[in-house]
Amino acid sequence: MNRLKLSLHALWTALAVLSCPAVLGESATDTSEQVSITEVVDGAAVFGDAWPGGEAMTIDQAIDQNTETAPAARVHSGRITQVCQKKGCWMILEKDGKFARVDFNSHAFFIPRDSRGPAEVYGVLTLKTLSDSKRQHLAEDGAEGLPEQVWELVATSVKIG
Repeated sequence: MNRLKLSLHALWTALAVLSCPAVLGESATDTSEQVSITEVVDGAAVFGDAWPGGEAMTIDQAIDQNTETAPAARVHSGRITQVCQKKGCWMILEKDGKFARVDFNSHAFFIPRDSRGPAEVYGVLTLKTLSDSKRQHLAEDGAEGLPEQVWELVATSVKIG
C-alpha cells in the first residue's frame, strides 16, 4: 500500500511540475531552450542528468571547506534565490548568506524561471573571476549584485523541491 502511495505521490508531483507554464520553456517550437524533467526523486523534480544521490553538504559549508585543490563533484544543498529570467540557464544557491552561482554545464539543461526554495545540486565548486561584461550580462538576466570573485558550481544535475 505504501508503494502505491509513493508511486501516486511521484506521479502527482510530476504532473504538477509539468503543468507549470515555465516547464514548457519560452517557445513550444524551440526545443533547445525547453525545460525538461529528467526524473522525480523523493517527490522532487530532477533536471539535467539522472540524480546520482549521495550525502549533501550545504553550500556554506562547502565554501568554508573548499581549498581549490583538485575540486571534485559532489552534492551541494541550499536555497534557490535567483534564476536566469531569460532562459532558466543558471541559478543562485544560497545558505546563511554564502552563495554560489550555478551554471548548468554550458546550457546543457534549463530549470523553470520561477524556481525558488530548497534544492540540491550535483557538480564541481570553484572560485571564478567574472569580467565586467560577464557581470553585466548576468545582471541583464536577473542576477543582483554579483561580485568580481564568485563561487561557481558547474552542475550536471539539479534537484528542486
